[in-house]
Amino acid sequence: MSDTEKPRLDTLSELAELRDRVVRLEDAEVERQQAADALRESREKLLSIVENVGVGIVVISPEMEVLELNRTVRSWLPDIRLGEKLSCHHAFCDPPRDDPCAGCPVLQTLEDGLVHEVELERTTPVGPRVHRIIASPIRGADGQVSAVAEIVEDVTDRRRVERERSELERQLYQVQRLEAVGQLSAGLAHEFQNLLTAILGHAEVLRRRLESDPVKAREGLEMIEQVGQRAIGLAKSLLTFSREVPAEIRPVNLTALVHQSVRFVRRMMPASIEVSTELPDSAAVWVEGDSSQLQQAIVNLAINARDAMPEGGRLRIALGEAACGESRDGVETSGGFARLVVEDVGTGIAPEALPRVFDPFFTTKARGQGTGLGLSIVHGIVERHHGRVDVRSEPGKGSAFEIVLPRIPPASESGPARSSPAPPRGAGELVLVGEDNRFVRGTIVSVLAEYGYEVLAVGDGASLMEAFEQRKSDVRVVIVDVDLPRRSGLAFLAGLRERGDRIPVIALTGDPELDLPAGHGPQTVLVRKPFGVAELAGKVATMLGSVGFSERGA
Repeated sequence: MSDTEKPRLDTLSELAELRDRVVRLEDAEVERQQAADALRESREKLLSIVENVGVGIVVISPEMEVLELNRTVRSWLPDIRLGEKLSCHHAFCDPPRDDPCAGCPVLQTLEDGLVHEVELERTTPVGPRVHRIIASPIRGADGQVSAVAEIVEDVTDRRRVERERSELERQLYQVQRLEAVGQLSAGLAHEFQNLLTAILGHAEVLRRRLESDPVKAREGLEMIEQVGQRAIGLAKSLLTFSREVPAEIRPVNLTALVHQSVRFVRRMMPASIEVSTELPDSAAVWVEGDSSQLQQAIVNLAINARDAMPEGGRLRIALGEAACGESRDGVETSGGFARLVVEDVGTGIAPEALPRVFDPFFTTKARGQGTGLGLSIVHGIVERHHGRVDVRSEPGKGSAFEIVLPRIPPASESGPARSSPAPPRGAGELVLVGEDNRFVRGTIVSVLAEYGYEVLAVGDGASLMEAFEQRKSDVRVVIVDVDLPRRSGLAFLAGLRERGDRIPVIALTGDPELDLPAGHGPQTVLVRKPFGVAELAGKVATMLGSVGFSERGA
């Protein structure tokens, strides 16, 4: 190779190397541009998602200034402009605040770097709206919180649907309860006929014995009183079961509740169905819950069992300890678990239907013979009591429903009632009585006369007001039924108080849920029917003897 050819080759090698470098740079630039395009496209997609998502998104700085808003938030708050360095509590609160809100989730996230959530109601031009706010940290390269992303969701409609669903469930429970009461009516009518037969029979015997054998007459009176108390207890149990009352969570003696429920259940069963029980003989089983709802669950399961045995059979109700206890939501309990079993020997449930037996409106009964709500209501009641309900069934052999509930330590129960001392006798004070039921009116007159009071009794509100105006200087106490014809007792009472008359009034009612309107003060007391002889006489004596009742007028 000549001396002139060697430099030429070196130059060509350098040019080739330079060309390769240029190609690599061009490829790198293409890759960089592609990466930049991909990044830009990804960023635009992300911004589009943030901008058009159905929730509000706000970015807030550590100084609590609003940095970014998406379209949803701008539609809620069209007057906010970025770049004005508005604090979030000034921008989003109505009226604007100078300091952060109490419990501000953004402030909490800035302090501890964790996700925080809150739900609040704010007034808008279209009315009050409920917003769910989630504050999530945005971290820089150093891992420190550089800003907070606040996600705001309008949950107004969701909360409204939840309230409507809760109201519908409440109505369904009441429908089920009243349906059970209707099925109890035949048995209760028979029971009351027995009680009335006993009362009337003893009254007839007593009338014949009064003159000839006073000792046996006293025995007859005691029997009438016992049968009457039995009728009162039956009526109270029916009212407690049928009426609609808010849930009252308290310690419940489940053993006693099952005993009481079984008495209801026996009246609902035809003679072809035998009801057997297996209940603890010693210590009572206690749970925490609402006794009315728990009783409804038992009765619903009994009705379901009865309908599964159209040809008759055996219904078994057993209460004891659960072999293994774990509530549905994992609630821990120091008292173990109670197990309640309602078992029948009826038609059973097909395997394909078992997974759906607790679904609302699902029923295997013929059209018109069931609503499909009974078992779903049982399921809801048990879950609200932190328990679980399971079913075992085999077609042609029957079904067993098992409820497991967390037990609690035994609660104290009141001991036997002590007899109260006899109320003091009156000294001829005039008591005005307004009662439309002639039997109750006659009883009140007899009782008060026996205790030494003078009694003036009428049967309607207009006559009551007329008698009061004629003898108001002599009347010391008024006894009035709240639901009188021609003018209600409540209207009579309101008229007295409006004109400043403080005469003591004893209001009578048979409604277990009625309460007197506020503002009547201690001069007015409410007595619920049925009441005892001594109870009424004692109330009259108490009202007469109370301080401040001796003077009339404003």
